[in-house]
Amino acid sequence: MSASSKQILVFLGLLGVVLGWAYWPTFVDVVERWWTNPLYSHGYFVPFFSAYLLWHRRSMIDVESFATSWTGLPLIALGVGSHLFGAYFFFEWVSAAAILPILAGIGMCVCGPKLLRWAWPAIAFLVFILPLPFSVETGLAYPLQRLATVASTYTLQTLGFAAVSEGNRIIMENSVLNIVEACNGLGMLVTFFAMATALAILMQGRVADKVILVASGVPIALAANTIRITTTGVLKETIGSGIADALSHDAAGWFMMPVALVLLFIEKLILEKLWIETPEQEEVMRFEKVEPVKQTCLA
Repeated sequence: MSASSKQILVFLGLLGVVLGWAYWPTFVDVVERWWTNPLYSHGYFVPFFSAYLLWHRRSMIDVESFATSWTGLPLIALGVGSHLFGAYFFFEWVSAAAILPILAGIGMCVCGPKLLRWAWPAIAFLVFILPLPFSVETGLAYPLQRLATVASTYTLQTLGFAAVSEGNRIIMENSVLNIVEACNGLGMLVTFFAMATALAILMQGRVADKVILVASGVPIALAANTIRITTTGVLKETIGSGIADALSHDAAGWFMMPVALVLLFIEKLILEKLWIETPEQEEVMRFEKVEPVKQTCLA
Protein backbone atom coordinates (compact mmCIF):
# COMPACT_ATOMS: atom_id res chain seq x y z
CA MET A 1 0.00 0.00 0.00
CA SER A 2 1.40 3.38 -1.02
CA ALA A 3 1.85 6.29 1.36
CA SER A 4 -0.94 8.18 -0.43
CA SER A 5 -3.35 5.27 0.05
CA LYS A 6 -2.52 5.10 3.75
CA GLN A 7 -3.19 8.83 4.10
CA ILE A 8 -6.55 8.48 2.39
CA LEU A 9 -7.60 5.57 4.60
CA VAL A 10 -6.51 7.36 7.79
CA PHE A 11 -8.43 10.45 6.71
CA LEU A 12 -11.55 8.38 5.95
CA GLY A 13 -11.29 6.57 9.28
CA LEU A 14 -11.22 9.86 11.18
CA LEU A 15 -14.00 11.22 8.99
CA GLY A 16 -16.11 8.12 9.70
CA VAL A 17 -15.79 8.67 13.45
CA VAL A 18 -16.78 12.33 13.13
CA LEU A 19 -19.73 11.52 10.86
CA GLY A 20 -20.92 8.76 13.16
CA TRP A 21 -20.96 11.22 16.05
CA ALA A 22 -22.64 13.96 13.98
CA TYR A 23 -25.30 11.71 12.44
CA TRP A 24 -26.12 9.57 15.47
CA PRO A 25 -29.15 11.70 16.52
CA THR A 26 -30.39 11.61 12.91
CA PHE A 27 -30.10 7.81 12.75
CA VAL A 28 -31.94 7.44 16.06
CA ASP A 29 -34.76 9.73 14.87
CA VAL A 30 -35.11 7.87 11.55
CA VAL A 31 -35.30 4.44 13.20
CA GLU A 32 -37.81 5.77 15.73
CA ARG A 33 -39.97 7.00 12.84
CA TRP A 34 -39.82 3.52 11.29
CA TRP A 35 -40.95 1.97 14.56
CA THR A 36 -43.71 4.40 15.56
CA ASN A 37 -45.05 5.85 12.29
CA PRO A 38 -46.79 3.41 9.88
CA LEU A 39 -46.03 5.88 7.09
CA TYR A 40 -42.36 4.84 7.18
CA SER A 41 -42.58 1.19 8.21
CA HIS A 42 -41.06 0.22 4.84
CA GLY A 43 -37.79 1.85 5.91
CA TYR A 44 -36.52 -1.38 7.48
CA PHE A 45 -36.42 -3.05 4.05
CA VAL A 46 -34.66 -0.24 2.16
CA PRO A 47 -31.08 -1.03 3.33
CA PHE A 48 -31.58 -4.71 2.53
CA PHE A 49 -32.80 -3.91 -0.99
CA SER A 50 -29.84 -1.57 -1.51
CA ALA A 51 -27.53 -4.42 -0.49
CA TYR A 52 -29.35 -6.70 -2.94
CA LEU A 53 -28.81 -4.13 -5.71
CA LEU A 54 -25.08 -4.22 -5.05
CA TRP A 55 -25.14 -8.02 -5.33
CA HIS A 56 -27.41 -7.94 -8.41
CA ARG A 57 -24.99 -5.61 -10.22
CA ARG A 58 -21.86 -7.50 -9.09
CA SER A 59 -20.96 -8.33 -12.70
CA MET A 60 -20.10 -4.64 -13.20
CA ILE A 61 -17.35 -4.75 -10.56
CA ASP A 62 -13.86 -4.42 -11.94
CA VAL A 63 -11.73 -4.92 -8.87
CA GLU A 64 -8.50 -4.36 -10.76
CA SER A 65 -9.56 -0.82 -11.66
CA PHE A 66 -10.36 0.12 -8.05
CA ALA A 67 -7.78 2.33 -6.37
CA THR A 68 -7.81 4.87 -3.54
CA SER A 69 -8.01 8.48 -4.64
CA TRP A 70 -9.12 11.92 -3.55
CA THR A 71 -11.81 12.16 -6.25
CA GLY A 72 -14.62 11.76 -3.72
CA LEU A 73 -13.66 14.85 -1.70
CA PRO A 74 -16.03 17.24 -3.59
CA LEU A 75 -19.00 14.95 -2.82
CA ILE A 76 -17.94 14.65 0.81
CA ALA A 77 -17.61 18.43 1.03
CA LEU A 78 -21.05 18.85 -0.58
CA GLY A 79 -22.60 16.44 1.94
CA VAL A 80 -20.94 18.03 4.96
CA GLY A 81 -21.95 21.49 3.77
CA SER A 82 -25.54 20.37 3.22
CA HIS A 83 -25.64 18.80 6.68
CA LEU A 84 -24.40 22.01 8.32
CA PHE A 85 -26.81 24.09 6.22
CA GLY A 86 -29.77 21.92 7.19
CA ALA A 87 -28.80 21.93 10.87
CA TYR A 88 -28.32 25.71 10.97
CA PHE A 89 -31.61 26.55 9.21
CA PHE A 90 -33.57 23.64 10.78
CA PHE A 91 -34.15 21.81 7.48
CA GLU A 92 -34.07 18.29 8.93
CA TRP A 93 -34.61 16.52 5.61
CA VAL A 94 -31.68 18.31 3.93
CA SER A 95 -29.48 17.55 6.92
CA ALA A 96 -30.40 13.85 6.83
CA ALA A 97 -30.22 13.49 3.03
CA ALA A 98 -26.67 14.86 3.06
CA ILE A 99 -25.48 11.39 4.10
CA LEU A 100 -26.04 10.13 0.52
CA PRO A 101 -23.36 12.23 -1.24
CA ILE A 102 -21.08 11.58 1.72
CA LEU A 103 -21.43 7.82 1.26
CA ALA A 104 -20.80 8.18 -2.48
CA GLY A 105 -17.74 10.34 -1.82
CA ILE A 106 -16.29 7.91 0.71
CA GLY A 107 -16.78 5.04 -1.74
CA MET A 108 -14.98 6.98 -4.46
CA CYS A 109 -12.08 7.75 -2.13
CA VAL A 110 -11.71 4.07 -1.19
CA CYS A 111 -12.25 2.49 -4.63
CA GLY A 112 -11.99 5.30 -7.16
CA PRO A 113 -14.58 7.07 -9.34
CA LYS A 114 -15.52 3.87 -11.22
CA LEU A 115 -17.28 2.69 -8.06
CA LEU A 116 -20.30 4.88 -8.84
CA ARG A 117 -21.02 2.99 -12.07
CA TRP A 118 -21.74 -0.07 -9.92
CA ALA A 119 -23.10 1.41 -6.70
CA TRP A 120 -25.07 4.56 -7.61
CA PRO A 121 -28.55 2.89 -7.76
CA ALA A 122 -28.05 1.34 -4.31
CA ILE A 123 -26.91 4.66 -2.85
CA ALA A 124 -29.74 6.61 -4.50
CA PHE A 125 -32.38 4.13 -3.29
CA LEU A 126 -31.38 4.89 0.30
CA VAL A 127 -33.34 8.14 -0.01
CA PHE A 128 -36.44 6.10 0.87
CA ILE A 129 -35.17 5.55 4.42
CA LEU A 130 -35.65 9.26 5.08
CA PRO A 131 -38.94 10.72 6.36
CA LEU A 132 -40.67 13.16 4.05
CA PRO A 133 -40.06 16.87 4.66
CA PHE A 134 -42.62 18.19 7.14
CA SER A 135 -44.00 20.72 4.65
CA VAL A 136 -44.55 17.99 2.04
CA GLU A 137 -46.17 15.62 4.53
CA THR A 138 -48.60 18.25 5.84
CA GLY A 139 -49.24 19.68 2.37
CA LEU A 140 -50.30 16.31 0.94
CA ALA A 141 -52.33 15.13 3.93
CA TYR A 142 -55.61 17.01 3.39
CA PRO A 143 -55.78 16.77 -0.45
CA LEU A 144 -55.18 13.01 -0.27
CA GLN A 145 -57.72 12.70 2.53
CA ARG A 146 -60.33 14.53 0.47
CA LEU A 147 -59.50 12.57 -2.69
CA ALA A 148 -59.88 9.27 -0.80
CA THR A 149 -63.28 10.39 0.50
CA VAL A 150 -64.66 11.44 -2.89
CA ALA A 151 -63.25 8.45 -4.81
CA SER A 152 -64.53 5.94 -2.24
CA THR A 153 -67.98 7.58 -2.21
CA TYR A 154 -68.32 7.28 -5.99
CA THR A 155 -67.09 3.69 -5.89
CA LEU A 156 -69.63 2.74 -3.23
CA GLN A 157 -72.39 4.42 -5.23
CA THR A 158 -71.29 2.51 -8.33
CA LEU A 159 -71.55 -0.74 -6.38
CA GLY A 160 -75.17 0.12 -5.49
CA PHE A 161 -74.74 1.34 -1.91
CA ALA A 162 -76.31 4.55 -0.60
CA ALA A 163 -73.33 6.80 0.15
CA VAL A 164 -72.91 10.57 0.45
CA SER A 165 -69.72 12.46 1.28
CA GLU A 166 -69.89 15.21 3.90
CA GLY A 167 -66.49 16.75 4.51
CA ASN A 168 -64.21 13.82 5.20
CA ARG A 169 -67.05 11.51 6.19
CA ILE A 170 -68.98 9.03 4.08
CA ILE A 171 -72.56 8.69 5.30
CA MET A 172 -74.11 5.35 4.39
CA GLU A 173 -77.47 3.80 5.13
CA ASN A 174 -76.49 2.03 8.36
CA SER A 175 -73.04 3.41 9.18
CA VAL A 176 -70.65 6.32 8.84
CA LEU A 177 -67.09 6.12 7.54
CA ASN A 178 -64.76 8.69 9.06
CA ILE A 179 -61.81 9.20 6.70
CA VAL A 180 -59.33 10.40 9.29
CA GLU A 181 -55.82 11.65 8.48
CA ALA A 182 -54.37 8.16 8.99
CA CYS A 183 -56.59 6.95 6.12
CA ASN A 184 -55.42 9.54 3.58
CA GLY A 185 -53.25 6.98 1.79
CA LEU A 186 -49.97 8.85 2.16
CA GLY A 187 -48.37 5.76 3.71
CA MET A 188 -49.38 3.65 0.72
CA LEU A 189 -48.17 6.40 -1.61
CA VAL A 190 -44.67 6.43 -0.12
CA THR A 191 -44.44 2.64 0.11
CA PHE A 192 -45.76 1.93 -3.39
CA PHE A 193 -43.54 4.63 -4.88
CA ALA A 194 -40.54 2.91 -3.31
CA MET A 195 -41.74 -0.46 -4.63
CA ALA A 196 -42.23 0.94 -8.14
CA THR A 197 -38.77 2.50 -8.08
CA ALA A 198 -37.19 -0.77 -6.94
CA LEU A 199 -38.92 -2.69 -9.73
CA ALA A 200 -37.89 -0.08 -12.31
CA ILE A 201 -34.24 -0.36 -11.26
CA LEU A 202 -34.32 -4.13 -11.75
CA MET A 203 -36.30 -3.86 -14.98
CA GLN A 204 -34.51 -4.35 -18.29
CA GLY A 205 -35.84 -1.97 -20.89
CA ARG A 206 -36.09 1.58 -22.12
CA VAL A 207 -35.66 4.54 -19.80
CA ALA A 208 -39.14 5.79 -20.76
CA ASP A 209 -40.67 2.50 -19.59
CA LYS A 210 -38.91 2.81 -16.25
CA VAL A 211 -40.14 6.38 -15.80
CA ILE A 212 -43.71 5.27 -16.54
CA LEU A 213 -43.42 2.42 -14.05
CA VAL A 214 -42.14 4.72 -11.29
CA ALA A 215 -44.84 7.32 -11.97
CA SER A 216 -47.53 4.62 -11.84
CA GLY A 217 -46.78 4.09 -8.15
CA VAL A 218 -48.92 7.18 -7.43
CA PRO A 219 -52.21 6.10 -9.10
CA ILE A 220 -51.76 2.53 -7.87
CA ALA A 221 -51.40 3.78 -4.29
CA LEU A 222 -54.48 5.99 -4.63
CA ALA A 223 -56.46 3.13 -6.16
CA ALA A 224 -55.35 0.73 -3.39
CA ASN A 225 -56.44 3.17 -0.68
CA THR A 226 -59.80 3.65 -2.39
CA ILE A 227 -60.26 -0.13 -2.56
CA ARG A 228 -59.45 -0.41 1.16
CA ILE A 229 -61.95 2.27 2.20
CA THR A 230 -64.62 0.92 -0.16
CA THR A 231 -64.14 -2.59 1.22
CA THR A 232 -64.59 -1.21 4.73
CA GLY A 233 -67.87 0.44 3.73
CA VAL A 234 -69.16 -2.73 2.08
CA LEU A 235 -68.27 -4.82 5.14
CA LYS A 236 -69.92 -2.33 7.51
CA GLU A 237 -73.12 -2.48 5.53
CA THR A 238 -73.13 -6.28 5.28
CA ILE A 239 -71.48 -7.88 8.34
CA GLY A 240 -71.25 -5.08 10.91
CA SER A 241 -68.91 -2.34 12.09
CA GLY A 242 -66.74 -4.29 14.56
CA ILE A 243 -65.33 -6.82 12.11
CA ALA A 244 -65.12 -4.21 9.34
CA ASP A 245 -63.01 -1.82 11.44
CA ALA A 246 -60.59 -4.59 12.42
CA LEU A 247 -60.18 -5.78 8.85
CA SER A 248 -59.86 -2.32 7.33
CA HIS A 249 -56.99 -1.16 9.53
CA ASP A 250 -55.04 -4.41 9.74
CA ALA A 251 -55.73 -7.14 7.21
CA ALA A 252 -56.85 -4.87 4.37
CA GLY A 253 -53.80 -2.64 4.73
CA TRP A 254 -51.43 -5.60 4.44
CA PHE A 255 -53.52 -7.13 1.65
CA MET A 256 -53.00 -4.03 -0.50
CA MET A 257 -49.24 -4.71 -0.67
CA PRO A 258 -49.44 -7.91 -2.75
CA VAL A 259 -52.23 -6.33 -4.81
CA ALA A 260 -49.95 -3.41 -5.65
CA LEU A 261 -47.08 -5.76 -6.50
CA VAL A 262 -49.30 -7.74 -8.85
CA LEU A 263 -50.45 -4.54 -10.58
CA LEU A 264 -46.85 -3.36 -10.94
CA PHE A 265 -45.72 -6.68 -12.41
CA ILE A 266 -48.65 -6.68 -14.86
CA GLU A 267 -47.71 -3.17 -15.92
CA LYS A 268 -44.09 -4.25 -16.29
CA LEU A 269 -45.10 -7.11 -18.60
CA ILE A 270 -47.30 -4.80 -20.67
CA LEU A 271 -44.50 -2.26 -21.07
CA GLU A 272 -42.06 -4.98 -22.12
CA LYS A 273 -44.50 -6.22 -24.78
CA LEU A 274 -45.68 -2.78 -25.88
CA TRP A 275 -42.55 -1.94 -27.86
CA ILE A 276 -41.51 -4.68 -30.26
CA GLU A 277 -38.32 -4.25 -32.22
CA THR A 278 -38.64 -4.93 -35.94
CA PRO A 279 -36.00 -7.02 -37.74
CA GLU A 280 -34.68 -3.80 -39.33
CA GLN A 281 -34.24 -2.18 -35.89
CA GLU A 282 -32.54 -5.25 -34.53
CA GLU A 283 -30.14 -5.24 -37.50
CA VAL A 284 -29.35 -1.55 -36.95
CA MET A 285 -28.72 -2.14 -33.24
CA ARG A 286 -26.52 -5.12 -34.04
CA PHE A 287 -24.58 -3.10 -36.59
CA GLU A 288 -24.11 -0.18 -34.17
CA LYS A 289 -22.62 -2.51 -31.57
CA VAL A 290 -19.92 -3.71 -33.97
CA GLU A 291 -16.67 -1.86 -33.40
CA PRO A 292 -15.25 -0.25 -36.52
CA VAL A 293 -12.26 -2.00 -38.00
CA LYS A 294 -9.10 0.06 -37.92
CA GLN A 295 -7.67 0.59 -41.39
CA THR A 296 -4.01 1.10 -42.14
CA CYS A 297 -2.39 2.50 -45.24
CA LEU A 298 0.61 0.82 -46.74
CA ALA A 299 3.13 3.31 -48.05
